[in-house]
Amino acid sequence: MSLGGNNMEQDSILKHLEQFHSQCIHAAKLASEYYAKDPENIDNIVVTGVGNSALPGDLLKSYLNIKKAVYVNRGYRIPEFVGPRSLVFVISYSGETEETIDAYRSSLSRKAQVICITSGGKLGQLCRINNTEQILIPKGIPQRLALGYMFIPMLKVLENSGLCDLSDEIEKTAKTLKSPMFKNKALELADRLLKKIPLIYTSSKFKSIGLRWKYMLNETAKTLAFTGEFPDMNYNEINGFSQPQG
Repeated sequence: MSLGGNNMEQDSILKHLEQFHSQCIHAAKLASEYYAKDPENIDNIVVTGVGNSALPGDLLKSYLNIKKAVYVNRGYRIPEFVGPRSLVFVISYSGETEETIDAYRSSLSRKAQVICITSGGKLGQLCRINNTEQILIPKGIPQRLALGYMFIPMLKVLENSGLCDLSDEIEKTAKTLKSPMFKNKALELADRLLKKIPLIYTSSKFKSIGLRWKYMLNETAKTLAFTGEFPDMNYNEINGFSQPQG
């Protein structure tokens, strides 16, 4: 399976993917001193962003096993329930996303506990003006390849706030990603997907992982890919396989 673009672009993409384990460790360090201002009075967690900046919220919702409700917001308007007892993560890699900036302003007006994750831009400027906590992540990375920088800081904030227990999960995951065996399996899978349209099916718990695969295949490999989730697809999509030729 080819990565889209010229050889230089492909080399850059592969380099970022191969260094993803380092990105996760670095992201954890960047967020090591951040925490919610009033963690004992948080009823819900909201992640607001669009596109690849919303996906970390989906992953967080899938990963966490806590009593707090986690909601992913994609768009201008934040949910009506957002208020002083809400922890809102505002994510925009570029810091220029119109919808996310609007949601940020709304979150402030509702007196929510707000933490922004961005590389700067207009959102970064607003954070400085409004004295909002912001975790600054490195610039110059294609947004779709900066997942670790957008996802891991949320986990660290929640751990630092006593809202989840990571133990050493980040370090263990980074070690796995660094393993040559992991890279070899990835290359093997890429070869098997050559000239095919991937159909990615997951349980509802792992829906976000299916979306991550789809987004990366669409944007990086420049190929069609589709996702579905069990058990919902058992009642609709599965019927399409009775006549797969169309």
